[in-house]
Amino acid sequence: ENSLVGSRSLHPLRPPSVVNQSDYCGDTSIRALYDIEPVVEWCLENQRLRPSVNDVYSLSKGRDLLCSHTWSPGDECYAGRLPEHTLQRRTTTPSSLPGNWTRPYLKDDCPDWTDVSGTLKLARERVVLPDDSWVWANSWEVHVCREYDETTDADGWEYERDFESFRRSRRSYKRGDTCRRRRWSRTRMIKPPRLDDPFRPLSLIWESRRQTDGSLAARLSSPVSVLNNTSETITIFLNNVSWEKEVVIGEACSKEALKVPIFLASASFMRLAISRTGACTENKGMRERGKALEKYFYSQMVMIIPVSFQSSTLRNASIIVDGDQRRKLHFHVNIQSMGDETQIIIDPVIQVINVLPCHLTYRVGEKGRDSSSVVERIQTDLGVGADSDCVAVDPRFKPHMSIRVPGYDWSSWKMVVNRKLSSMTWLPSRDDEEQLFLTQREDVDHSDDYKTIIELHRTGGGDGLTIIMSIEPGQIPVVRFYAQYWILDKTGFSLQFAEGSDVLGSMPSSGYPLRRSHHNRNPSEDTCRAYPGHQWSLGMDGTTMYFSCKERLAVAIESLSERRSGVFSLISKWSDPVDVANVMPRIALSLDEYHGDGRYELSLSVETCPSIFSSTKLITIVPRYQIKNLLGYDIFLAQDSRLDKRECIPSQKSAAFHWTMASLPPRVRVSPALYASTDKNKYRMGCQWTNGSIELDKVGITNMRMSTPESDGIKPKVIQVEVRLANKAQNSAVLVVISDAGEKGNSLYLLRNMSSRTVLVTQPLYINEAIDSDGLGFIDTSFLDKERTVLRRLLRKESARRFSVHSRSNKGFLAPFSGFDCGVLGSCAGGSVDDDDSNDEVYVWNLSRGDEFCFGFDDPEKPHLIEWTCTNGNNLSSETPQWDVGVISVDAIGSSSTLRFPDGGEVRCIVMAKHGSKVLEFADVRGSDEEKPSSSSLFCALEHRVLCQENTLSQGDDGTSNTISSSEVEDYVTLTLRTDVPVICISVVDNGSLCSAPGREVLLLHMDSVYVEFGQSRRGYHEVEMRISSIQIDNHVHKSTHSVALSCPRTDQNEPFLHFSAVRHLQTDAKTFIFPYVALRVLPVDLSLDRRTTEAFARFFEPMRKIQEKQVDPEEFLADITSSSVLGKSALRDASLNSGDEESLKATSDRIYIEKMILHPIRVSLTFNQLGLDDSTSTDGLFFIEFFRSLASITAAPLTFTSFVVGHAFESPHALARILTAHYTSQLFQQVFAVLGSLEILTVPADLLGNVGTGVVSFFYEPLQGLVQGPSQFIEGLETGTQSLVRGVFVGVVKSAASVTGIVNTNLAGLTADESFIGERNAHQKSLSEARRRGQAPKSISDSFVLAGASITRSVKSGAAGIVEQPSTYASKHGPIGFVKGMAKACVGAVVKPVVGFGDAAVLVLTHMSEATSDRTPSVKVPKRMRRALPRKRAMREVNLVPYDVQAADAQRTVTGNDSSDDVYVGHVCTPTHLLIASENCLTSIERNKSEPHTDVWPWADISHFSTLDGQNVRVSYFSSTGIQSSVFSAGSAATLLKLQELFSLQSKEMSSNALHSVTPFMDEEHVFGRCNIMRTFIDYTAKDEVDVIEQGCSRVRNLSSSSRSFFRRLDEEAWTLVDSWCHLVSGLRSRRCLVVGIINGTDANLQIKSTKLLEGGSPCYSLPTSEFYDDQGLLGPGGAIIYFVWGNPPNLNNHGDIFLNVETNAFTADFGGNKSTNSNYFPRCGHQLQFLEKSFDPSGWWAKFWVMSTKV
Repeated sequence: ENSLVGSRSLHPLRPPSVVNQSDYCGDTSIRALYDIEPVVEWCLENQRLRPSVNDVYSLSKGRDLLCSHTWSPGDECYAGRLPEHTLQRRTTTPSSLPGNWTRPYLKDDCPDWTDVSGTLKLARERVVLPDDSWVWANSWEVHVCREYDETTDADGWEYERDFESFRRSRRSYKRGDTCRRRRWSRTRMIKPPRLDDPFRPLSLIWESRRQTDGSLAARLSSPVSVLNNTSETITIFLNNVSWEKEVVIGEACSKEALKVPIFLASASFMRLAISRTGACTENKGMRERGKALEKYFYSQMVMIIPVSFQSSTLRNASIIVDGDQRRKLHFHVNIQSMGDETQIIIDPVIQVINVLPCHLTYRVGEKGRDSSSVVERIQTDLGVGADSDCVAVDPRFKPHMSIRVPGYDWSSWKMVVNRKLSSMTWLPSRDDEEQLFLTQREDVDHSDDYKTIIELHRTGGGDGLTIIMSIEPGQIPVVRFYAQYWILDKTGFSLQFAEGSDVLGSMPSSGYPLRRSHHNRNPSEDTCRAYPGHQWSLGMDGTTMYFSCKERLAVAIESLSERRSGVFSLISKWSDPVDVANVMPRIALSLDEYHGDGRYELSLSVETCPSIFSSTKLITIVPRYQIKNLLGYDIFLAQDSRLDKRECIPSQKSAAFHWTMASLPPRVRVSPALYASTDKNKYRMGCQWTNGSIELDKVGITNMRMSTPESDGIKPKVIQVEVRLANKAQNSAVLVVISDAGEKGNSLYLLRNMSSRTVLVTQPLYINEAIDSDGLGFIDTSFLDKERTVLRRLLRKESARRFSVHSRSNKGFLAPFSGFDCGVLGSCAGGSVDDDDSNDEVYVWNLSRGDEFCFGFDDPEKPHLIEWTCTNGNNLSSETPQWDVGVISVDAIGSSSTLRFPDGGEVRCIVMAKHGSKVLEFADVRGSDEEKPSSSSLFCALEHRVLCQENTLSQGDDGTSNTISSSEVEDYVTLTLRTDVPVICISVVDNGSLCSAPGREVLLLHMDSVYVEFGQSRRGYHEVEMRISSIQIDNHVHKSTHSVALSCPRTDQNEPFLHFSAVRHLQTDAKTFIFPYVALRVLPVDLSLDRRTTEAFARFFEPMRKIQEKQVDPEEFLADITSSSVLGKSALRDASLNSGDEESLKATSDRIYIEKMILHPIRVSLTFNQLGLDDSTSTDGLFFIEFFRSLASITAAPLTFTSFVVGHAFESPHALARILTAHYTSQLFQQVFAVLGSLEILTVPADLLGNVGTGVVSFFYEPLQGLVQGPSQFIEGLETGTQSLVRGVFVGVVKSAASVTGIVNTNLAGLTADESFIGERNAHQKSLSEARRRGQAPKSISDSFVLAGASITRSVKSGAAGIVEQPSTYASKHGPIGFVKGMAKACVGAVVKPVVGFGDAAVLVLTHMSEATSDRTPSVKVPKRMRRALPRKRAMREVNLVPYDVQAADAQRTVTGNDSSDDVYVGHVCTPTHLLIASENCLTSIERNKSEPHTDVWPWADISHFSTLDGQNVRVSYFSSTGIQSSVFSAGSAATLLKLQELFSLQSKEMSSNALHSVTPFMDEEHVFGRCNIMRTFIDYTAKDEVDVIEQGCSRVRNLSSSSRSFFRRLDEEAWTLVDSWCHLVSGLRSRRCLVVGIINGTDANLQIKSTKLLEGGSPCYSLPTSEFYDDQGLLGPGGAIIYFVWGNPPNLNNHGDIFLNVETNAFTADFGGNKSTNSNYFPRCGHQLQFLEKSFDPSGWWAKFWVMSTKV
């Protein structure tokens, strides 16, 4: 049972009475041949390009270079000149056809019809059946694969530069190809049994799996299935040669799979049929053809026999509908063989996808054979995001398409060009070239699609529309219709869009038609409104589609009112064109008013549409400023200094705001909108504007007082105004929320009177200056204009609570100093101050005992101070002197101010934070007999501040305590927790499916001395401190340039890399966090990346990105953005607030208070190397990957992020994070020029200026520093500065010279074209770089001269050796032409290599001089440890996460060549005598306990098997050039033996025997194949040439029989004789590679040789069978053998002369390569296995010898 779990295999079913298979060869009855499989005969058709044609540029535009019959875009139509059936049954010769290709005409060309090897001339009509037991299943037909334009073109042609260059890997046309060939096949089969024959063998698929309950479940199914990928319902008929009737198996609906019944799986032909009535019919079993087909339209018979064990064959079928010859349905029938299973896929001709946001109607037509007009075949409607398929056109007759969308007429016909844009096989005609769309940006998903511009004209006239038709090439081309841009207009205006405008901005630039977002309703278009998405095509309701070849967009606003009267007038000028080619966030877009001083402020963003709309960019245009009124009444809004131009915003509504005067500052004022007393539908003319204004460009939140007349019943209100950056869901760039400050009970500022007196509070609006007089934080009150403050005038006159004062400019600034008493104002000098008549009103807050009010500033732009005083009831003078007025800063939590009264009482005002609000609480102070701290006593002031804060914060929230006692101090538990971890290592392991080496450690994060301390003080403070001494990220990505990705070059070892400190004050209100201090410091870091590393990181995080991406339904997405569009200006003003915005608009929820936050500057030195690496499709579309792909190499680019210092921050964590993100991202984008200045091509001037600049700074800085200290220090500083200047200039010049020389040397080394020299030089350069990173650079000039001399010697030696070695090396690979090439390269290398050596020597010396004279200490970058070794599990794609093992890491470094190879460590075992290391590619054995250990490396493919000897030793048998050899390893213990067995078992499938132990085959044990492989110096034979050698060997092998005891030895000798004789006959300049393959039938049944194909080589495939082989049936009897002998083409520059032989039998399919570098693959059939008896290769690669044996499992 265990062997069956998870298996899926084919099992034959045979009746018990069937004859024994061993008697097949002697029995000629049909029943005895039932198990013989069909055989495919192959031939090649060869053509060469006419001599008058070089490439596509030799033809006129519009002509097809390939002269294709299928999907030809050319003006000529070759398919129309031939009968329709000639695509598959063609009898004409290539030369009789018109076109650019003809039969081969050069002297050494192959014939026009050859065998598969391309060497023997073959006439197809001469291929006959072996005997009468065979029948032909089909006629000759072209073998076409489904991989269109990858392996072949649509007609099945594969291309190469010459006939000798064809290899097993097929490819389509490339520029420069002059030869092509295609494969023709014809299938023959044994006459199959009748359908009712009881002895007919059947086959089924057995699939087993383990259930969750532990039981074993088996599923039996048919090996043949049919999948219908079309939209038609197709009835399937099956037939065979010997069946008397066609059998219908049922109907396959659209996208449905149909299993063929097991008893019908032997069918050879299939017919497609469509019901005449369209009704579904039931399967009634077998039917006669006449009765079964009379109700259907049906196709011709299609053969469904696969051509090979694993293959894909495309055939065509067509159904004539309604008896009309001109109307046909065409289908592609793809027969895919996947081992023992066959899947038949029915595909359409074209697939169409509507990626437009509106309904689409398309029609498809063909061009007739002799007509240039297009004949329409079908018309189909397609919904948004829907797809359909088309089967109504023939791909041979140039399919064309035409479309229309709601409101537009039919477009002109556009040809379906089924070619890659880069194929270079066809150039569009002049008319088609004008309509070709070549985007300026790289389309990642459809970069090679052929894109055509389709221009649509509006019905009845109007704006045009441009659509793009994108054709993804393939056997089933996918046609997508999409718009380049969707524009979503949420401004409330009617916008016009164009590519640009004139200089004055009054007229749009000429080009593609204008588009509008709001069109007038046309009665003639009412019928179009029934289609979904008509708004997008018509340009209505704020939605439209847009196209621009330049990928630019200009916007203008037009008048809606005048458009209703039919006049199109602009109310704004055209904006500057915006580049919309790439994704970008919201940017400001300003449009000046056409006739006036106003300005319309808009915001534009570009994003990629999700899901199937990814080819389209979505442009969203919203107002820049949006005002949301959450008050319970309407308000007016006006720009400051232009209060006459007011804008009304109703209650609970929102509206956009634009400037009435563009030259004024961006400030607005607010006023309540009061109704007139006579008419409630009209507003009053006058407004009571706020004293202060709101600056819309400053993000923040504040409270503002807004006055309203008491006669209207509206009390003075405190409004909360928040200016914030809008999120994606909000229709603006800046959102201004105006709400009631006390509505939700969590106002920003609260006034709370807990004292026994009445408190008067106001904001002072007249400030002279702010001075911190003593540096201790005490506020000097002299900056206040004491004569004009409101409270003093109240105390002096006892006048009314509201009066007017004059406003004057504020030149000072009051810095908020927290925690200190602000002092009591002294007596004021007498003098009367008259009241002024002004429109600015100042409000005085009157708080009785127990009152709590929401507080708002009269002018938020003034310093946030308040004046306050106390009264006893309504009597001001009797209780309070006129000079007793307190001043306090509102921003500083913990600030306090105290007033003393004649009765000895005191009232203190303290600023606290509770429940997300700043509370100004007034309370009586008792028991405070100590003196008030003076400004001269710092200690007393600090102690007093702490005492006040503790008394304040200890008070409960219920307000029950009205007094604060200085003795009421709560003590907290003192607690300190410290942890100090010496080292923390984090390994990042990539085990994804995209990784070529799964289970590889790609990153190592190493942190030294991680110290964390948490403490709680008695005073109620939490203190957190974290320090990381150093950090380093090692880069273990394969073949990465930098071994250390991130490091911290520290100059002071005592200074930590990261230092974080935070202090939190505890309080009873747990919802509000108070942090007196937060600081973060990070030392400068070096970041070194390369292209390969970034691609690897992107692949690593790709699965996470896909998980985070939401699966967007196309219809839902389009419905959402369409419904969110704005329906006009009035509709925008009346738009209700979204219910989802309520949470996001809470301005006072979960705030934190940070008294002081300091984030120190961050400095990053970025180095990036651009390597020659192919783009990975898995990382396409990522912004940073596309940025790095387009970036050149940079060196030490400085990236500096300035510090972030803020005091008294009172924001929510989300808002604070958003501010920090904006702070750092904005600086990152601003430093692009710094990165560009560090490009390697600009490294020379950058280094020069950098070093000289440092010297100049030191030259001026050092003397000035000395001058401060004294004259002598000035002289020393002058000397130091001069030395620094000279040093900087010298280092800059020398370093620049070294850089220039290094770049020149790299380019010169490439000219040598010597890969070994270039690789050796690169390795040496890398080793020097690594030594410099490790701090092991040459310390003296003599060491540098020694290295320089070695570089010169190495280069001269390489140049001299190349003169001798390169000609012989290239001659062995490419023949005589290679010898000439080798001589040329040797001569160039002899001159260039010494020059490169001298240049490298100069670079070494110059680099040493620059480093020796520089005052900068080079940073050492050494990986912390070797890459982690991760042993493999049995699944081989899973790893064991074990602790780090140094020995395993060292073993991994050994097998990977210090990470220079792609090999993957699997595991290792230490025996007493050897260290055995298993990797993915090989087994390595290293001797132990020896000073010079011997190392053996065996690839797994060269290992035959392993076995256990005596229970203590393990024997490993491997192949060599002289047969199988063995090595024995002593385990020493049972545990070690078990480890060895487990280690070898992991790679047992890679071994040639594919077994865990040695299997003794059906052969004499004394002979080892390959033992006779000894090259003889002299051979006495009579053969004249290679053919004579083969004929003589064939006659000898024919006489061999498996009954002979020396049978296998003689077979081996005959095989080696072929090799030995070939090497003596074909040598020197005639040298060619040869291959011998011997197959032994080790079963008790016949082995059918179905085909032998020389896929790569230059000879026929010669066979030398023994007497057990029967030629007529192609059967090899039990114990028989057969030898195949082939050779390759002469090596040349284009062809290495490799050999690749494919052998297919009924037991296995195997591929044999002529050298070790070519993988020899094999696929055994069910119930069989293939064992390699010999794998011998010539060390020089001239011969290869294989012996395999087929056995049963």
